[in-house]
Amino acid sequence: MSTDIAIPAIEQMLADDAYRQKKQQCAQFAEERFSSLLADLARDIDTLHASHGPISLYVLDSLPSVYLDTLAALSPEESGLLAKHIVASRLEALPANLITWALPPGIVLQYIDAVRYMTQSIVSQGDAEYGDVRSSYFDRDLRLTSGLSLPLGAQIIDLRVWAPRTLYRNKGLVENLRCLLFVKLHLRGLGPLVRIHADSRMAGSFNEEGRIACFLQIAQLMALMPDIRGFIGTSWYYDPQVKTISPKLAYLSRIPMENGAFLRVDGSGDIHTQRALERSPTRRQLFEEGKYKPVCATMIWTREKLMEWARKYERSH
Repeated sequence: MSTDIAIPAIEQMLADDAYRQKKQQCAQFAEERFSSLLADLARDIDTLHASHGPISLYVLDSLPSVYLDTLAALSPEESGLLAKHIVASRLEALPANLITWALPPGIVLQYIDAVRYMTQSIVSQGDAEYGDVRSSYFDRDLRLTSGLSLPLGAQIIDLRVWAPRTLYRNKGLVENLRCLLFVKLHLRGLGPLVRIHADSRMAGSFNEEGRIACFLQIAQLMALMPDIRGFIGTSWYYDPQVKTISPKLAYLSRIPMENGAFLRVDGSGDIHTQRALERSPTRRQLFEEGKYKPVCATMIWTREKLMEWARKYERSH
């Protein structure tokens, strides 16, 4: 069984001396001041996991405001110590939870690498940086250790998200109608969906082979979760321009788009420009020459189309 491989490997990482020393430091700070709050947080996260409602982009936004308020009232270093303690506490419960959650074997095994990166972040990342819930790995790690997100190689999938109603608004009558008809006739609602995004700590498998494996594991997950209507991704690299400007990245959208996925071009923005240019001198040069303007696009692959592709792929490989 996959848990027979994953759980001993995870327990060994959690027994690492450097990790346990940092965990003890965080626990000493957090439990002296926030023991009651932490007990409430553990209960509220478990309740959120068991529910079937939507989860906000940031986990703490789906919970009572006292948790965000508490972190905001601390110094950056104190906020980081508390955040690291929260994640470390969830990590301690992870081996038992992996059995309870009954995930596909491939996803269970992915937790080995995920736990390695999480424990390394707790030990090595600065406390102040880790405690910034809007820009660090804290929210991602909280999701992963709580079963609200799952690791899939270089990708992470968030469970039970909803597409925004702006999907069929603000783009003109014809485009709004096209998007609305897709939601009503094909997606049959705005959610629940799984949302896919990258984690730079796991960039080693950010390639076409890893992407295919990610889609196959999403299909396996959907077989266990009949309420999931599809997968949604929003990024600059779903922009149709990318297949010409950066053909090596075309695989990120090619398989879904060749197999029935829906695409909506959302528009440009500073954050999308920043992300599109930060790792590519070629895209940056084209942007500076006025030959490329990054835009963000939303891609949705319905459950039926994704699982149909997965069946065909598995039969042919």
